[in-house]
Amino acid sequence: MLVIFCGSADAQSHLETIVQSPSSPAKPLVVYAVLDHFAKKVGFEFERLYGTKVRVVPMRGSGATLTRLKYEKKRPKADVWFGGSMGAHAQGAFEGLVSAYKPAGASQLNRKFSNPLGDHRVTGLYAGILCLVVNTHLLEQKGIRIPQSWQDLTDPVYKGLIGLKKPTISGTAYTMLATVMQIMGEEQGLSYLKALNSNVSSYSKMIRSYMDKDKIAIIVGFVHEEIPSNTPPVNQRRRVVIPSEGTGYEIGGLSLVYNAPQSVLAKKFIDLAVSMKMQAREAKTSNRIPTHTRVTRHPYYGDLSQFKLIDYDFAWAGKNRQRLVKLWQQQVIR
Repeated sequence: MLVIFCGSADAQSHLETIVQSPSSPAKPLVVYAVLDHFAKKVGFEFERLYGTKVRVVPMRGSGATLTRLKYEKKRPKADVWFGGSMGAHAQGAFEGLVSAYKPAGASQLNRKFSNPLGDHRVTGLYAGILCLVVNTHLLEQKGIRIPQSWQDLTDPVYKGLIGLKKPTISGTAYTMLATVMQIMGEEQGLSYLKALNSNVSSYSKMIRSYMDKDKIAIIVGFVHEEIPSNTPPVNQRRRVVIPSEGTGYEIGGLSLVYNAPQSVLAKKFIDLAVSMKMQAREAKTSNRIPTHTRVTRHPYYGDLSQFKLIDYDFAWAGKNRQRLVKLWQQQVIR
């Protein structure tokens, strides 16, 4: 076996390049990826470093990934769960679908974003701030004011102009659901969601496309989805609104699948994904907030204290995800 050491100023310098040898596993490392473009970048580098093929399987969303891992629990087919809502990852951790793992170089990661559940049950890969995205062009045409709060969305003036995703499969939608519940409490939160439902035109993964076609005026998304790579900071036909009551945020999860077929290599893949090298490479094309402290985030964020973030409880969101989604199905869209 030929071992080549690659020195680096990064704290991840522990990584060693191992060229494939007869003892290297023939089976590929399997990654279930909600954020597949980033996973492919890591996979390409991993193959170069370790000589092991990486098979990135694009997933429809966090909820869909969670469902698949439940189905495969007795005979896991994946090694790493890459990206998607921390709420779903947290549920996976509490249900024994993923294993705790502290990545090498964890001390270089942002404490707020990298270990939200404690005990390194899930690693934070990136962060994103939940927001309202408003089609200002359409609202101006209709002479309707721009909403400034979660409560504003229940105003009948927005009837048929709001599009949301389903928390059953969407991490974005579940982050919104858990945010509302944490701000308002469950009883008031459910009442709010019922009132909001009256104004929702569609629960669909196509809502961004509907907004582009001026069919709806308001969706819920993340700030990084609206920041282009150059100025001005947001699309001129759209506006990002941080609700006045405060907002939640997502942490993209990175998890070691429980009883992964190739757990040793899976851990090395996780190490690489949170390294400064890969986080910096992703930051060049993505406006998500990197968890590595030495990687510069987009200047639009500035001081994160300017965003009114709630003290989002990821452990609670994970433990209660299944119950809250069921309540939404039974009481909000029945």
